[in-house]
Amino acid sequence: MLKSIVSMTWILPVILAAPSVRRSTKEANLFVKFDKTTLETEITVMDVSSQLLGQICNTLLNSGPFVDFPISTNLDQNGAGNVTLGTDTYVVHELAEFSGGITCTRMYNNLDSVVKCLIKLVPINTIPPAATSNLQDLEFKLTNTSEGRADCNLWTKGVVRIGDGDPHQNYLHTQLSENINCGAAAQCEVSRESARTYAVNFSWGGSFGGWTSAGFAVEQSTTTGEAYGCTALSYQTVCIWYSNAHTAYSVQTREHNQCYGDQWGERYVLVSPNIHNVGGSYYCVVGTCRFQSANWMQRDGRAGGP
Repeated sequence: MLKSIVSMTWILPVILAAPSVRRSTKEANLFVKFDKTTLETEITVMDVSSQLLGQICNTLLNSGPFVDFPISTNLDQNGAGNVTLGTDTYVVHELAEFSGGITCTRMYNNLDSVVKCLIKLVPINTIPPAATSNLQDLEFKLTNTSEGRADCNLWTKGVVRIGDGDPHQNYLHTQLSENINCGAAAQCEVSRESARTYAVNFSWGGSFGGWTSAGFAVEQSTTTGEAYGCTALSYQTVCIWYSNAHTAYSVQTREHNQCYGDQWGERYVLVSPNIHNVGGSYYCVVGTCRFQSANWMQRDGRAGGP
């Protein structure tokens, strides 16, 4: 799902105060998210250091510090259209000469769309970020029991989960298609026929001692599968991306003997693809395409298993 992609989803607190306004201008990021299920639009403004300046679930932001500089949107469900900053209206476009002076990129799939624009604002005070809680490491305790006569020369090797595994969701993002530039055409499309399928394997961090699912619904390898088409407008560049959802979890090698107990080895983290790609999806990128087969791993997903 697109909601699980960090480069694409922003979860922020609400406006808390109306800060004072100064005269000079500074750059800020405007994010417009549209939920195709609820049909709700969310406008968020952040400075370049990711501090929240304003947010509202509406197509118009005109409260707090934006009373004298309202921001409104007129976009279709895939993020194409116009944004108005104060009294000036701009086209959502990656090139400033076509937008009217700002640069905007967008992503969308069948669930939602997100537009990101670099804009200029009169500086305002930011809202302090919410305090975050420190996570404490969990201890792994093993109770060892021996029953009956044992073969003291027999050692069983394996890989076991450390505690609950401290699972987190990671996402491997891969560009499946070539870049398609619309040129002067009113609209263009990159189709599934131009997309490739790539193998996706598990990975690890630290000294590798073997693979295990550790009880999670994961597998050692998968593929990106088949894609669907994406469209863009005049002089825009469009491409197809795929998000492979993974679960990262902590494990440790163990040699077990019924007479002498356990001998523990290396600790490391396995990152394995989720079965049926639970949490991942295809999505369209307009304006920030890279190249076919480009990929990167997003490691700031939610805590928990698939």
